[in-house]
Amino acid sequence: MRSIYKTLTRRLSLAISVLVISVLIIADVAVDGWIENQFNKSMLEKVGMLETLVKEDAEGVEFDFAGEFMPEFEGTGDPEYFQLWRNSEIFEKSDTLSLVSENSLLFVDLPLDTFHLEDYTLPDGRTGRIAYIRFIPQIDSDKRADFYQQQGDTPRNTMTLAYAASTEELYYALWLIDGSFILALILVPLIIRFTVKNTVTYALNPLSELNSKISRLNFGSENLSLSLDRSVEELQPIVNSINRFIIENLRLYEQQKRLTSDIAHELKTPVTELTTLAEIALRFPGDELLEASFKPEVLSIAQRMKSIISGILTIHGYSGKQLDCSTVVNIQALLEHIVRHQNTNRIELIAEEGIAFEITSNQFALESVFTNLLANSLQHSKPQTTVKCRIEKHSHSALQVHISNIPADDYSEKDLNQFFEPLWQKDAARTSTENFGLGLTIVSVLIKAIGGDISVRLDDSFIHFCVQLPIGE
Repeated sequence: MRSIYKTLTRRLSLAISVLVISVLIIADVAVDGWIENQFNKSMLEKVGMLETLVKEDAEGVEFDFAGEFMPEFEGTGDPEYFQLWRNSEIFEKSDTLSLVSENSLLFVDLPLDTFHLEDYTLPDGRTGRIAYIRFIPQIDSDKRADFYQQQGDTPRNTMTLAYAASTEELYYALWLIDGSFILALILVPLIIRFTVKNTVTYALNPLSELNSKISRLNFGSENLSLSLDRSVEELQPIVNSINRFIIENLRLYEQQKRLTSDIAHELKTPVTELTTLAEIALRFPGDELLEASFKPEVLSIAQRMKSIISGILTIHGYSGKQLDCSTVVNIQALLEHIVRHQNTNRIELIAEEGIAFEITSNQFALESVFTNLLANSLQHSKPQTTVKCRIEKHSHSALQVHISNIPADDYSEKDLNQFFEPLWQKDAARTSTENFGLGLTIVSVLIKAIGGDISVRLDDSFIHFCVQLPIGE
């Protein structure tokens, strides 16, 4: 079984961890590169500074170096090294080279004005890096004329400068950064996992609360409305839907209770009548007057019970089902046939001429629907009034049949909402022996079974039934 909690925890932890780890790795590479670039840049700057100390004039080349301002080239504490060559001959070197046995740096022949950098083992044995540059010494502007007058066209000698420094602190810093990032890579997923688990648990608490409240709901409770102690935006639509579902089920529950009560009442009355007739027949055997009326009365009661049971079985047989709709039916011809069999002139059929009101549907369902609707309208309308039946095309895919009449009783909007409920009657005392309150329920069930729809409304003194049917293929 899929778990929302586990799925959210796993996916969020994985996604955030991958994102953070990727950022950490990129940051580590970027920081390492930046630090190394800064180190190389500082070496280049130091080489450039030493290069500016080399000057040339008519008397020769001079290296204007002051050790007191650059103790790193004289002392023993983290010493650095430099060496100058004129052409390929040693011209000058730092005092720190005299402190070690290998008192000279490696010479590299370079093209003019070329900078070269490489890893190098320092004379004192430490790991380091050495930078080379080959250049022509600068000439002071005030001595430039004398120098070129004396030098003439003779090519100038080049200088090669080598500067070496330890990389131990650089590598220590890089390893320290890498170690910190590795530690972060280990701790971050654990922290993310812990944070995500607690966050998801906290976020899903309202869902657990909702589930707990749903499990305690029952129709015997005084308050069936569901609500959360703290409103949650994502859960509120679910709460609203559940409340609508509860209201609908409560309505169906009450309807089922009423239906059960009505069925019991409808069947209890004829059963009581049959019992009474049987007791009278047994008490007065051989009574010719009683015999003459007893059998027809028993037959009438039995037929009433059969009609009630048949109607209920029809409703339950077609509820929630779809009937086969493959027969082409001419609605106008069908209604004309039903009107003729009603044997009355109180029904006025209205249909526009020249239109074929044909649909692909179920013949039995349509005949049952319109027979019940017309019979119901005739029976419940005022005497001598006309029942109007109008056929019209609602759209290219639907057809409508409107049936209207002037009712004998006064109906309210509340009554209209109960028209299609089984065994509902306007007369609460159920004094009628002909009506059971099943006709319109059967109509509603059959119309839904063929994909149609029925509605009822009050308009002045008229009641209008509107049946909408799909035309089909």
